[in-house]
Amino acid sequence: MKPQNTVHRWHRSSNRCHRSKVLSIRKGSRGGRKSWKNVCGLSADKKHRILTVWTLLEEVLRLSQEQQQWLESQEQILKDMDSRRGQMSQEEIQDLISKVEVTIRDIESRDPALKILDQTYEKLLKDSGLEVENLKQLTSVVPSTLLRWHQLIPTASAIIERLRQELRVYCDFTMAHEAAVLSLVKVNAQLTHIQQLATPEDLAMPRKRLQQIEQLESELEANSGLLRNADECGLEVMKISRPDKLPAVQEMIDEYQLLWKDIKSQIAVIKTECRDEIQKKVDESIQVETLRFEQDSAVQVDTLPTLTKLTARDAYLYELETAIQECITNLNSLEHALCSPIPPQGSSGQGSSPHMPKLMATCQSSVELVRHLSTVLISESHVSEECARTSEVRELTARYDNLVSQARAREQRIRESNDSPKHTLVVTTFIVPYSESARLTCPLCSRKNWQQLDNDLWRLEQWLQFAEGTQGSQMAPPINIEQLEDTIQDHREFLMDLESHKNIVVSLNIVGTHLADHTEDSERAEQLRTRLVTTNSRWDAVCCAAAAWQTKLQTALMENAEFHQMIEELVAWLEKTENIIRQAEPVDLTDELEVIEAKYNKFRELRSDLERCEPRVMSLQEAADQLLRKSEGPEGASTTWSRLTDLRLRLQSLRRLTGVYILKLGAVLGQDTSELGMSIATNGRSTAATTLMSLSQEVSKMAVLLAVAFKWDEY
Repeated sequence: MKPQNTVHRWHRSSNRCHRSKVLSIRKGSRGGRKSWKNVCGLSADKKHRILTVWTLLEEVLRLSQEQQQWLESQEQILKDMDSRRGQMSQEEIQDLISKVEVTIRDIESRDPALKILDQTYEKLLKDSGLEVENLKQLTSVVPSTLLRWHQLIPTASAIIERLRQELRVYCDFTMAHEAAVLSLVKVNAQLTHIQQLATPEDLAMPRKRLQQIEQLESELEANSGLLRNADECGLEVMKISRPDKLPAVQEMIDEYQLLWKDIKSQIAVIKTECRDEIQKKVDESIQVETLRFEQDSAVQVDTLPTLTKLTARDAYLYELETAIQECITNLNSLEHALCSPIPPQGSSGQGSSPHMPKLMATCQSSVELVRHLSTVLISESHVSEECARTSEVRELTARYDNLVSQARAREQRIRESNDSPKHTLVVTTFIVPYSESARLTCPLCSRKNWQQLDNDLWRLEQWLQFAEGTQGSQMAPPINIEQLEDTIQDHREFLMDLESHKNIVVSLNIVGTHLADHTEDSERAEQLRTRLVTTNSRWDAVCCAAAAWQTKLQTALMENAEFHQMIEELVAWLEKTENIIRQAEPVDLTDELEVIEAKYNKFRELRSDLERCEPRVMSLQEAADQLLRKSEGPEGASTTWSRLTDLRLRLQSLRRLTGVYILKLGAVLGQDTSELGMSIATNGRSTAATTLMSLSQEVSKMAVLLAVAFKWDEY
């Protein structure tokens, strides 16, 4: 019975109380009714709070249970991988690193669901109001689940770091081996020049030859540190290698050790000969003090053996050997770069960019040159495939293709890591089924995420406005070839910018759809959906306009008369240069000095012309690479691109050929061989550097950029 009813009945019995007591009772009745209402309100609040805590508790336990089996499987996978360490080959280590990286990506893909569990558990601890001991007893499995999850990435990273340390031992040995071999090959080449290309004047001056040999010996001793480093690295590799891999490692060590012993023995023989010749001349000078230096030189010339003629075949064989060594070095550099760790997301390290595209371009140029020189030897000099090193060229090409595939996969992983959207957590809406309780407890539908989405949409709309303005000013491609090249360069940069915004568009659509579906404000949700539809339409229009402009540029380049005329003129000039070089062949090193000097000056002039022409050829091929390579261009596009590629390779091979002739003729004329070699090498590297810098972005980016216009349709 409610208390106020009792008060009313007692109040009607007026004969039982005085008036003052009646007023007091009425006042107490009002206070009782107010207290009753407060009790009812507090009871309702308590009930709502208990239901909310119960919902959170059920959600936490359900999410924890869903991740148990997956956590156990990942822990077992990492345990199995960690147990495989020790005495693995380089290929096995790389394969295991790739598997661990795949496992890490799998773990990272589960981050959103586990982060929701983490945030929901934190909210339960904060807002439940339960005693800590009771709550821990109810959710005892959740902290252990979260702890195991947080340990997965550090465990996998530690495994990768240990594997990379083992792999670094192999890489260090490979680099040390190559450095030792290259230094010895360089010394051996100089020694060969001293032995076989000595002029009569050099033979008449044994003291000068002895100085050269002693200088060469000092250089050899200076390189002894490289050999010791290679020995130490080889010993480390042998410690961690399996028994069946030891012979291959020992063979690599024997390669530079035997070469070093051979060079030492040759230097000792030449030093002995020079000292004997010096002593002989001292005795002769004592007997005939008036004997002139020119007469001695004439006698020395008469006793020289006849020098052979130098043909294009000899020069190309020499250049092929040099190009193969350069190609191996470049491929080793690329492989070493691929073994370096991928920089973490948000770090300033580039991992492989921007020097990775440059390395790829360097390797591509080296492989193309090796193939071209081998083909020229077979087609023009009619040598055998064995002499042209065909099998070795095929191996280098296959190795390059494999490294390019690895580099592109690595770049894709870096791009995905760096371009990951800020709203990654919303992916869990596809993992955790939507329900009313999920909406109430969802930590993602927050004001902060709405504000972030609005800011990102605004920035995308500003960029779309800029892109539409840029495309609005594109009327027609220019006719002048230089202006057309600049326009093609601008279009390439625009495509790169377009590609960088693609992931942002995908992320904003996922996030916007999630927030619009979860919000209770229907008007706000409709405004967001309308805004997304408008933005997507503008994005599609920009992509279509970029594809259309690409087609116009392709057509303009193929229909540009100046472009084709320039190619024809360059081809004709190069053929004329080839004929001039053929007329000067074979290069007879026993001709009169006047003839040799005339050929020497002629080849220097031809080489200078080739070096001046090469940047223009590279500029034309850069434009062709942008529009005509690996894309559906107008009719004849692939033929034009092939002609430019062939033109570039022929020009480079002629430049190297004239360099060899200049080196040999300069040595006969008494020019400083080391200075000639350094000048030629420097010029070659300078031109190659200009070439590779202009192509570096093309090699790594164009496959993606040329297809970006319609990639959005996949989403």
